[in-house]
Amino acid sequence: MLVYFRASFDKEGAVARISGPSLVKSRYITEDIPYGLVPIAKLGRHFNVVTPVIDAVIELASVINQTNYWKEGMSLEELGLATLSTEELGRGALLFPP
Repeated sequence: MLVYFRASFDKEGAVARISGPSLVKSRYITEDIPYGLVPIAKLGRHFNVVTPVIDAVIELASVINQTNYWKEGMSLEELGLATLSTEELGRGALLFPP
């Protein structure tokens, strides 16, 4: 098992060909955190759903990039979601399936 695990991360393995962002200031962080994860976390708080892993990623990115992503990120008001009930949000989700 360990041999297989190591082989999958070898220089020639399939994972080796996958590239990710080389900088912590890449758009994967500077866009996805404030415009993706922050609204999800705020929506969770609005409906009393805990999002500890999302919160941790936001906190880590904020510290690393010296940016308050909680403040810089989209608010529920900006997204037009602040006054929605769970039922209204559910109906909206049904109108726009993935």
